[in-house]
Amino acid sequence: MVDLRSSLEVIPGGSVLKRLLSRFSLHATDTPLAAAVTLTFCAFFAGQQARAETLQLESNETLFCVMAAVNAAGYDEGINLPDNNPLRKQIRDHLASLKIPVLPELKQYYRRHMQRTGTQDLSQYISWAFAVNGAPDFMWKGRDVDIPPDALALDGFQPLMIDFYRQAGLADLWKQVQPAYEAEIARYHKPILAMTGTVEAYLHFVRDRSLLEAIASSLTELFAPNIITERVAGMLASYDFISRDALSYFDKRLTQAPRDANFAIEYVKREARLPHQQQAVLKALEFKCDVLWAQLDALYHAYVAPGHVPPGAFRPEEASS
Repeated sequence: MVDLRSSLEVIPGGSVLKRLLSRFSLHATDTPLAAAVTLTFCAFFAGQQARAETLQLESNETLFCVMAAVNAAGYDEGINLPDNNPLRKQIRDHLASLKIPVLPELKQYYRRHMQRTGTQDLSQYISWAFAVNGAPDFMWKGRDVDIPPDALALDGFQPLMIDFYRQAGLADLWKQVQPAYEAEIARYHKPILAMTGTVEAYLHFVRDRSLLEAIASSLTELFAPNIITERVAGMLASYDFISRDALSYFDKRLTQAPRDANFAIEYVKREARLPHQQQAVLKALEFKCDVLWAQLDALYHAYVAPGHVPPGAFRPEEASS
């Protein structure tokens, strides 16, 4: 196992995460993280497999091939953003210059299977890429019942991928660009470490600590009703791309949060009878606040300063256009 505390440096949420981890024994365990990491790297066409015991991110040739095909077929989200890796556009331009015979048919297929958002467009092809064995045949890895529904819905994509892989010379192209993808993946190692560390810190806490401490960590709900009321009103007044329907979840929290908080505070007052139990309650609440601060740090880093929005994440300018 790997002690996550030894690897944290100056990264979004890192200072807070390091502080909270210093008080608790948190080690990486054998937890699959491929789904979360895939969303981070999909815009760079670099697939990976990650497990928390090593947190090593690895490039994936099959995902590269599928993303190259989708990119050439018309996936445009983020193509001209200044923080986008230029390699994506370079590959797209290169493939366009080859006059690939199957490309017009591939473009038609992509248009027929477009979803409501670019993220949804991309996610179905990522699912497909991880459900197949790869080039040159792109056969399913398992039975139909084991294949994600969004991947299974891409009926007819396999023969197009077989032709595109061969006609575009993707095997040779991957060998040329793989070093650049490896370098790009290295840039994301520490942010991914912070993300997984923060999530696992809280999951491990409520799983491994006492029931008293786990319930005490929910006492932040005491402040939820007022905060939610102010934030919902502010978002509806300030952002025209946010609707009341989009925030309907928080309407329920206005009544649920007080109920949850009342249960928690009464349980804590009843069960924390000894000084060491009362100190544990205070530390649990402090820990939960640190976790929330780490999340706020990450949002600030992405949307305020320096404004590095992760690939595939929500972009306000696109929602309001």
